[in-house]
Amino acid sequence: MKRFTTRTALCLYLVLCGLSVTSAQSTNCRPQVCAQCDPSNSNSCKTCQPGAKPAGVFNDRYTQVCVLENIANCKIFSALSTCQVCNDGYSTFDDRCVLCSITSCARCSVENVCDTCTSTNGNVLRPSEGGKSCVRLIPNCLTYTVGGSCTECENQYTLSSDKQSCIQCTTANCVSCSLPEVCSTCETGFVKSVTGSTCVKPIKGCKTYSDDGTCTACESTYYLNGNRCVVCDFTRCSRCVNDNVCADCAAGYSFPVEGPQCVKCDMERCMKCSADNVCAFCEDGFGALDSKCSPCLIEGCLLCSANAAVCDRIVAKDDTTAVNKGIPWWVWLIVGLGAAAILGVILFVVLWCCLRKPIVPVTVYEEDNYDSEKDTDDDQTRDLALDFNNRSFFARPPPILIMNDYVQPRIYTQDNAEVHGDLESAAADGESTSGSSDSFTSGDDGSSAGSEGQ
Repeated sequence: MKRFTTRTALCLYLVLCGLSVTSAQSTNCRPQVCAQCDPSNSNSCKTCQPGAKPAGVFNDRYTQVCVLENIANCKIFSALSTCQVCNDGYSTFDDRCVLCSITSCARCSVENVCDTCTSTNGNVLRPSEGGKSCVRLIPNCLTYTVGGSCTECENQYTLSSDKQSCIQCTTANCVSCSLPEVCSTCETGFVKSVTGSTCVKPIKGCKTYSDDGTCTACESTYYLNGNRCVVCDFTRCSRCVNDNVCADCAAGYSFPVEGPQCVKCDMERCMKCSADNVCAFCEDGFGALDSKCSPCLIEGCLLCSANAAVCDRIVAKDDTTAVNKGIPWWVWLIVGLGAAAILGVILFVVLWCCLRKPIVPVTVYEEDNYDSEKDTDDDQTRDLALDFNNRSFFARPPPILIMNDYVQPRIYTQDNAEVHGDLESAAADGESTSGSSDSFTSGDDGSSAGSEGQ
């Protein structure tokens, strides 16, 4: 059997495609891009058509093909009319040359959006978030800013305060942490404690845990019993304190007027039931009647919540104010008038004490050796005409002291009336004293003269 060679297969391919094999000058070797086939090799194009260029050796070193230059910014094309090398500043992506002017970027997926960076000077680089730059690789960091800071770390790592490193979580069984020692999300099968410093095994019905794994609070339908959460046995209860005390009733139920069991109370205008759908208290304007809420039966009644036939609050005749049962209005009027009268008396006393002109006592002492020749009304010896009325209380002068020979104080008021004797008797006493003093002086003088005569 004759050996089937590559050349034979190529010839068969050209025949099937309608290409020339024998004509040295044929252009059918590559009809769309070849202008003249190689005479020595019908599978090789000697001259390319305008707009096409040689793409190098195809299949073997004797075969030359032409390709169309239909890819912008392509530097080297492949034999299949795809770009192998783009011009500087461009990168190949999906048979295209994409503008990629980002420093240290090896390939851009779209214009100036880098998806692969090159390593330079031993530094491993990777694209920032959005592919706008190539930044230094931070171990265990997932995303970066354009400036190179880390924005998100891998699981079991947390971001440092300067955002330049990812620190491993120290809490066991922790997936992510806000601080190295504070876990925010635990692994499957674990729950975090209240402080987040530990991941503990879950307890059925437990809501919060201490760091040692002890349950501190249960879910709403459970109550805490030791370190266990027990389901509330109360029917219609959504939260209980223990197995005997219900704290909150389920939706559509409420506590009755008396008793711990929740009762159904979804009646219109009913505020509280005594049993299932047996209303005990209704909204204003309605009262309980035959276990339901009906309008108050008494005309003008505003409140009859417990019994529609018994009015607790009626409306006044002028329909402007509600009158409550209790103390009559006239009692309140009397109390108000009495309080006003007492307040008026107190105010009058205070004003009278503050505004009246007080009587200021004046103490007068007569001088020793009072001169009888002086007028008793002399201003220098007895000035009692002080202008007290035209002066304020604090601007009035101090008491006037006038001494007599036996230093007997005499006190006068501002109207010149003596407290222990009137002004005239005081003046007479002064004159008598002065006369006695003068007589005594004259006697002394006479005795002296007699002595001299002798």
